[in-house]
Amino acid sequence: MSKKALLVPIGRSPAIATEMVRYLEPEGITDVILLPTRDDYVLAGARLVEAAIKVNYPKIRVHMATININDVVSENDTLEVMRMVAKEICKERLQYGVDSLYLSIAGGRKETTVTTAIIGLAFGITAIYHVINKEVKSYNEYQEKIKSDIMWFLEVDINKRMEKYREKRELFDNLLFPDGAGLEYIRLPLIPYPPKYTSFLKRALKMGGIYYDDETVEPGVIPMLKMCGLVEDNEYRAWPTDLGIEIGKILRCEL
Repeated sequence: MSKKALLVPIGRSPAIATEMVRYLEPEGITDVILLPTRDDYVLAGARLVEAAIKVNYPKIRVHMATININDVVSENDTLEVMRMVAKEICKERLQYGVDSLYLSIAGGRKETTVTTAIIGLAFGITAIYHVINKEVKSYNEYQEKIKSDIMWFLEVDINKRMEKYREKRELFDNLLFPDGAGLEYIRLPLIPYPPKYTSFLKRALKMGGIYYDDETVEPGVIPMLKMCGLVEDNEYRAWPTDLGIEIGKILRCEL
C-alpha cells in the first residue's frame, strides 16, 4: 500500500487543515502532519484539528510537530520553520517510507507558507494546494464566537479531546467542515529541482565548500548562489556562508 502524507502549517485558522484533509481524503491520504507554533491559541486549534481528524478519519495517522516559536518575526524564526518542515519531510520520506507528499500552504503566516513551499520543492514535494474560503468574514466571526471552546483543547490528553469533540461535534463541525460550496481549492504549479542540482547544493553548502578542480559547475550557478547569500568564492573554490551552512544541513537532513 502506498503512503501519502499531507503536511499542514497551522496558524490561527484551524479549519484550513480539516478542509484540506476532507478534500484530499479521496486521494488516499494515510498521514497528516500538523505544524503549529507554540502560541496557545494556535496550539489549541491544532489539537482540536487532531481530535476531529481522528474521529472522522480513524484510518489516517495524525502527527503533531510543534515549531518552537510563538510567531515568525525574524530570520532566525524563518530558519527554525525551515528546519522543522525539513525534519518532518525527512522523517516521512526516510523513516516512514512515504511515497507522495502533499503540502497545504493556506494556513499560517505568509513567511511560514512561503518557506514551507521552498523547502518542499527542494525535497521533491508531490503537490502544493491552497484553499480559499469565500465566506471568510462569517467564518472568522463564528470562530471568535467559540474561541473559549477552542481554547479548551490545550488539553494534552488526546482521548479527552476526542470525547470533547464528540460532545460538541455540531459546534465544531460548523467551523472545521463548512459547506464545501464556499470553498475554492487551488493546485499550484510546481517547478521541481533537478536531483543533480540538489545533490550539488548538498556538497557545495557543506563546511569547506567545493574546489572547482573537483566539480563540474554549470555556468551561472555560483553567481546565483552568491546573490542569495549562500556562498562566497575565489578563483579556486566556493565555500558556504553561515546561512549557506544552515541551508546545507537542512538539505542533507542533518537536523
